Parts: sequence; structure tokens; C-alpha cells
Amino acid sequence: MVVWVTGVKVDSDNKWLIANNSRIKEDNYNLRKSFEAISDVGFLDINVIEATGLGSTKLQGSINPFCQLELDNQFHRTVTAIKTKNPTWDKKFNFRVIDPFSQLSISVVSEKMNSPPVMLGRAMIRLSSLHSSSGYSTMWVALKDRKLRKIAKGDSPKLHLEIRLVVGE
Repeated sequence: MVVWVTGVKVDSDNKWLIANNSRIKEDNYNLRKSFEAISDVGFLDINVIEATGLGSTKLQGSINPFCQLELDNQFHRTVTAIKTKNPTWDKKFNFRVIDPFSQLSISVVSEKMNSPPVMLGRAMIRLSSLHSSSGYSTMWVALKDRKLRKIAKGDSPKLHLEIRLVVGE
């Protein structure tokens, strides 16, 4: 038996902990503490909001997309949206940044119960191209094919993200 925990409920007494969590994380990566925890240099918060224009006319039936993110051998994944080419996830993830020059790998995949997964699109984002800030930056990322050479099949497939990168300053 496999049990998946996808969320937790926070009562009103612990809401101050969530509100202060962002400030605490930022304080952990300031210059004074740079040699205390050498294993990581910052964090990346990412909100996968939605995707548009997924799939092609050659795919038989509907698609069931999900988004998978990978950074330095850390993986996160959204839930599978059922029968839609324009899914809305609005799911937040966070990664520890070990190398500020690494790449965030994004894959949008369709899955069905009795068939192998189908790659709908991929994208790579270099962390060095992102600006380290205390606020979120919103971006639309164009999805490419499996080899990242051509645009992915569909109606201009793209992914809507909110990203915040904080590295030692």
C-alpha cells in the first residue's frame, strides 16, 4: 500500500510561522552566515501557475498533463490535470540552491493509465539568468520538444511561472 500526503492543514495559531518563514529563509543566506552552511547557497521558490496550448492533433483522445521540475537532483511534480490542454495547477515548490550556475529542468508530460508517458514539452532555465530578489518575478516559458531544439507540438505551448531566487548576498 502506498500513501501520498499532498498537503497539510494549518490552524490559525500557526499562521504566524508561515508568514515569518520567508523572512527566516532570507536571513539564513545573508553574508554573515555564508560560511555556516556551505552545502547550499540559497533557495528557489517557484509557483507553477498554468500551461496553455499543450498537445497536438496527432494525440488520440485527451491529454492528462502534469509538470515535473528538477534542480540539482531535487524533484517536484504537480498533480495530473485530467482531460485538458490548458491545465491550471497553481502549485508552489521550493528548492535548495547548491550551485548558483545550475539549470532548472521543466518537463510537461501527459500520462494515461495503460500507456507510457508522452512528453508534451520541456524547458531549461539557468539560475544565473534569474535576478536574485525578495519578490517574485512572473514569466511565460515557451516549451520545446524532447531534445530542446524545436518548439513543442501544440498551439504555441507555454508555461506560466512565478519565480523567486534568493542566493547569498
